Amino acid sequence: MNFFEVGTVSVNSTIDDGTVVPVSFSKTYTNPVVVAYIATRNGGQSVDVRVRNVTSSGFEVFMEEPDNEGHATETVCWMVAEAGSWIGIDDALRIEAGTHSTSSVHREGSSFGGDVVNFGNSFSSTPSVFATLNTYNNSAFMSTHTHGLSTTQFVVQQEAGGSGAPAATETIGWIAISRNSGTNDGIDYQIGYHSTDGDHDGVDDTPEQISYSFSGTPVLLVQGSAANGSDGYWARGAGTYTSTSANFYAEEDQVGDSERSHTDEAFSWAAFYPQGSSAVVKYDPNRPSTVVGARETNPWVLTVRVISDGARWWVLGK
Repeated sequence: MNFFEVGTVSVNSTIDDGTVVPVSFSKTYTNPVVVAYIATRNGGQSVDVRVRNVTSSGFEVFMEEPDNEGHATETVCWMVAEAGSWIGIDDALRIEAGTHSTSSVHREGSSFGGDVVNFGNSFSSTPSVFATLNTYNNSAFMSTHTHGLSTTQFVVQQEAGGSGAPAATETIGWIAISRNSGTNDGIDYQIGYHSTDGDHDGVDDTPEQISYSFSGTPVLLVQGSAANGSDGYWARGAGTYTSTSANFYAEEDQVGDSERSHTDEAFSWAAFYPQGSSAVVKYDPNRPSTVVGARETNPWVLTVRVISDGARWWVLGK
């Protein structure tokens, strides 16, 4: 038995303005992986989020602008999962999490590259992938981007854009999640993918929108999943963030120039409601399965798994 957790935190300025916010987990993890996303747009200047000092009990989160200035208060959504391959107790939600250390950086005007990260266990269909820097070794602005998503791997790279930020070897936390919807241990989830649609996605353009349905505002993650605009970009909220929909942009920095138009990109997204922890078990690609059909002679024979977190029990049949 293990868990993932999702939550939100308000961050009222940037690390250059002295703002770093501690976040505590409700569970204890051995190798926690954290991803985060700025879902709101209270301040208009370009900004992104990253985390540092990830421990078994929590992490520190902060925002940073490419021009190293302060920023208005924003809502940061986050998710933590134990490194490894997992499946929800609903027997449907597939999660794989890990970290990757790299000094590979994309800069404005250059071709995208990056490192190939292979999943420990392949997915039956291409998952949505989220990535966030989990260290702060360069002590300056830096983001991440992913592309080349498939059932077995993806490509990840640090993203400097035109900021001129120095490169360092950093640890990128990543979480891949199967694209479906359901309820797992009291948390509703909807995981999707926003494909390229032919229009420009930058802050100077019309925002992209995703729709979902929850009884309250969910914890939302959005990640750029294509490598089309050589200026570089990262996903950030565009102002609408409710229980039924959210807008977002492919955000560029404004260090070299003020324009923030950007070409068409694709995005992974995930939404969870309510906040809290949710139980998962170790994923076994060889777990037993049953095909129900006319030739089945004994449909009442089951393979049963009994799992517990010490307070609750689940019986899962196959």
